[in-house]
Amino acid sequence: MLYIQDTIVALATPPGVGAIGVIRLSGPHSFSILQKVFQGKTSPFNFESHKLYHGRIVDRANIMLDDVLAVCMKAPQTFTGEECVEIQSHGSPVNISRIIKLLISHGARLAEPGEFSKRAFLNGKIDLSQAEALVDLIQAKSEIQAQNALSQISGYLFEIIKDIRVKVAESRALIEIGFDFSDQDLTIIEKANIISILESIYQKIDNLIGSFSAGQLLSHGVKIALVGKPNVGKSTLMNTLLKEDKSIIHHLPGTTRDVVSGELFIKGVPVYLYDTAGIRETSDEVEKMGVQKSQEVLNQSDCLLFLCDSSRVLDEYDQQLWDLVKDKQFIVVMTKCDLPSAWSSFPFAALSDDCLPVHISVKNEWGLSDLMACIERKIFKDVHNYEHNYVLNNVRHYKSLQMAHQILGHVLEQFTKDQIQEECLVEELKSVSEHLGEITGEINSETVLDVIFSKFCIGK
Repeated sequence: MLYIQDTIVALATPPGVGAIGVIRLSGPHSFSILQKVFQGKTSPFNFESHKLYHGRIVDRANIMLDDVLAVCMKAPQTFTGEECVEIQSHGSPVNISRIIKLLISHGARLAEPGEFSKRAFLNGKIDLSQAEALVDLIQAKSEIQAQNALSQISGYLFEIIKDIRVKVAESRALIEIGFDFSDQDLTIIEKANIISILESIYQKIDNLIGSFSAGQLLSHGVKIALVGKPNVGKSTLMNTLLKEDKSIIHHLPGTTRDVVSGELFIKGVPVYLYDTAGIRETSDEVEKMGVQKSQEVLNQSDCLLFLCDSSRVLDEYDQQLWDLVKDKQFIVVMTKCDLPSAWSSFPFAALSDDCLPVHISVKNEWGLSDLMACIERKIFKDVHNYEHNYVLNNVRHYKSLQMAHQILGHVLEQFTKDQIQEECLVEELKSVSEHLGEITGEINSETVLDVIFSKFCIGK
C-alpha cells in the first residue's frame, strides 16, 4: 500500500560494501527530516536546490554517525516530482543502516520496492512505459540493451502510442460526426479516408508487434546448445568460444556428465552456450541424469550446433541425434578437420545453401570465424532489421498491442464490408484506444501498477 503523503527513505545504491552509499528521501517532510540530523555551515532549509553541501550526520545524542555530502532538491524538478534529499555517506552497510534507522526515527518510512518510480509516475514525471524501461536499463548487460531502454526512457514508445491514440480519436470523431448528420443526407467525409487512417494505424501497431521477437532476443539473449555424440569435440569448442576452461576435456567419452553453460556476447547480444552431455543410453546413474538435462536444454534452445566428427564415418548414433536436431534451427559443424576426412558430404539430408556444414579444427584454429559468422546470420537476422531502431521487448506491452491489433483488424474487415454499425464501430475503436493506453499507464488499475512496481529494487 502506497501512502503518497509519507516521506520515504531507502538506499539508492547497490547494497554491500562500497566507497559511497547514496541514501534517498522523497516526500513532503524530506527537508525537515534532514534538518534534524544534519550539521554543517549551512542549514538544509537554506540549501540551494540541487547543490551539494558538506556536513555530518548526528544522532539524537548529538553523536556523529558519519561525515557526508547532502543535497536538497525542490519540487517539482526532481525524479519523483516531490521534495527530495540525497545523502552521500561512506559505504559501510552498518553505517548506512544506522543512518536510515535514524531517518526513520525522525518520521520517514522505509520505501517499498519501486515506490520512488511509482511516485514519479503518479506525479506525471514519467509514463508507465518509461518507468518499466528504468528496470531494463538497470539490468542491461550489453550496449544494445541499454540503448533500447534509453530510447524508451526518452519517450520514444510513448510518442508512438500517443500518435496512434490521437489518430484513433480522430477516426472516432469523424465517424460520430457522420453519424450525427446522417439524417440530413450529408457526406461529411469519405468512408475510404477513414479506412485509410485505420489501415495506417493498423500497420504501425503491426510494426511494433513484429519487432517483439527481436526485442525478446535482445533482452533475454540466445540459447545455443552443442549437440553430438561423446568425444566429438563439444567441450573443446565450448571452451574455445568462451575463451575459458568451462568444460572438462578428456579423450574418454562421457566426460561431460552435466550441462555446462557459459555466456558470451555477439553483436551486443548475450549468447548462452550449453555443452550437453552426450545423449546416449548409459547404466551410470549420474551420467543418465546429465543426459536427461541435455534433452531438456535441447528442447529449450533457440539454435543447435550439431557436431559431427569428420574423421569418422557417421553411424546410427549420429542419425538418432540428427533426428532430434533436424526440425529445429541448427548449424551442422564438422569437427577435427585437421585429420583426414572420412566423408565428403553430409549423409543424412540434402542441406540448403544457408545450412551447409561449417568445417572447423579447434586444434589448428580453422573455421572458427566462419562458425561465428554463421551463428550471426542464423540467429540475428531479425535483430539486424532493427539494429538502429527501438524494438518492443515488454510482454505486457506486447499483449496490449495484440489486443488492439486484433480488434482493429476485425473493425477494418467489418467496416470495409459495411457489416458493422457506426455505434459499434465507435465503441470498438474506444476499446483499441484503451488497450494502447494500458501501455503508457493512461488506462490503468492499481493492481497492475502494484505488480509492475513490485519488480523494482527498493531504492528505485
